[in-house]
Amino acid sequence: FDVVQNALSAICVKKAQAFNRLDQEMIHREIQSTVGFSSINEVLQAELQDLFLGVARRHVQKCKEEEELAADVNVKWARIIVEQNLAIFERERGNIREAEEKFRKLETELMATFGQEDPWTAKCSFQLAVTLEKTGKVREALELHESCLKLRRRILGDLHEDTLQSLASAAMARSLLSPLSEENWEASRQ
Repeated sequence: FDVVQNALSAICVKKAQAFNRLDQEMIHREIQSTVGFSSINEVLQAELQDLFLGVARRHVQKCKEEEELAADVNVKWARIIVEQNLAIFERERGNIREAEEKFRKLETELMATFGQEDPWTAKCSFQLAVTLEKTGKVREALELHESCLKLRRRILGDLHEDTLQSLASAAMARSLLSPLSEENWEASRQ
């Protein structure tokens, strides 16, 4: 979206070839005096996000239909990855409750299908913890961050980027419950 937004922002009405010079100037003045270019960019961004959501949701539905016809693990993975990205997208758009519900469903499915020790299960649990923080469920988020940290240490190692991300997130969640101190940081590292 940033690339599209930047491209749209870079369009220069004065240099566009679709209209003659007088039309270009009139369009430019009208946009500037009414909604402004920032508002147009925001509207376009919202429209593109809605379009993206529609396409992604249709893709998920298509994958679900294919899953019913054939037990293909690749189709399941494709659906899970898209659904996880959709949940992240929903959370970032402010639809936190919907994102939490999606992450909870995905986490349950991943645990049932691939087990708790799976890196994708841990990734989903981590995203659920981030979402819980945003809903104000900090204590539950901290517990989930800490369990993700333990799991990631065990399966990925102490220096893996996902493990380090869990370490930092656990420390931040802990700081939301009490001021960040060396003691709390050490507790997160444990």
